[in-house]
Amino acid sequence: MNLISVFSAAIAQQTPTAAGVARAYRPFIDAVDVHHWWFLLLIPIAFLVSIGYKAVRMHELTGYVRQVLMMTVQIVVGMVLLAVAFYALVAYAQWWASR
Repeated sequence: MNLISVFSAAIAQQTPTAAGVARAYRPFIDAVDVHHWWFLLLIPIAFLVSIGYKAVRMHELTGYVRQVLMMTVQIVVGMVLLAVAFYALVAYAQWWASR
C-alpha cells in the first residue's frame, strides 16, 4: 500500500458533520462577524492609514507620533461629520418627498 492510497482512504472515511463544518473558521474566506461594532473599526483603520501615509510623506521623522495622532483624529472627526451631513441630507430628502 503506498502513501497516496493511505491518505485517500483516510480522507474518504472522514465525513464531517454539519455542526463541525459550521464551527470551522477559515481566515481570509469567512468574514468576521463584527456587523454590530463596525464603527469601532474606524479608529484602527484611520491610525494605520496615518502611520503609512506619514511614514512615506515626512522627510524627517521629528514629531512623527504627534503628526500620526493628529491625522488619526482628523480622519475620525471628518468621517463623523460626513456621517452627520449625509444623515441630515437623507432626512431632508425624506421630508421633501413626503410633502
